[in-house]
Amino acid sequence: MYYQVPKIWTDETAFILGGGPSLLSVDMDSLVGSNIIATNNAYQMGDFVDFCYFTDQDWYRWHEDGLKEFKGAVVTDCVELRHLNHLNVLKRDRRVGFAHRSDTIRWNFSSGGAAINLAYLLGAKRIVLLGYDMRVIDGEKNYHNDHQEDSNKNPYDRFLRAFPYIKADADKAGVEILNATPDSAIKQFDFVDLEEVI
Repeated sequence: MYYQVPKIWTDETAFILGGGPSLLSVDMDSLVGSNIIATNNAYQMGDFVDFCYFTDQDWYRWHEDGLKEFKGAVVTDCVELRHLNHLNVLKRDRRVGFAHRSDTIRWNFSSGGAAINLAYLLGAKRIVLLGYDMRVIDGEKNYHNDHQEDSNKNPYDRFLRAFPYIKADADKAGVEILNATPDSAIKQFDFVDLEEVI
């Protein structure tokens, strides 16, 4: 059995915390009480986070203990982890854009891209992106330094390929996506200041 994403945010706004360096400049206190999805390490930003989404099985291994203490729901498309009761596992669709079935998510080349699909499945009509830099800033790819990966690897060209398809599917579904990440490499969505959309 796969997780069935509940439409608990119907017609509401969802905020997604990415992993880019700019996330450290976000006033997290202003998000308390909002609908929050955190990608990867951003689940550590506070108890106000509702969902943690990840796609990487190795990342789960590095964070297994922390995720067991996390108060929100942990969602993934790592079908290899379906035997773990504390995870909510969705079917992985390797295409880009939006999956519409409640038990399926499109990978979109990254956890950040897939998390947008999750927000849509939860019913959100407006999705605000934070920490979605999708580029290296002052030599840093993330707001943290604990990814155990090749530091010379640059995944952003691949990640960015999904966003035109995400934009097209969001428009068809009547979902507004706004980018509250200054100077983000994602150019498909209107840029806003976080204060405008809280």
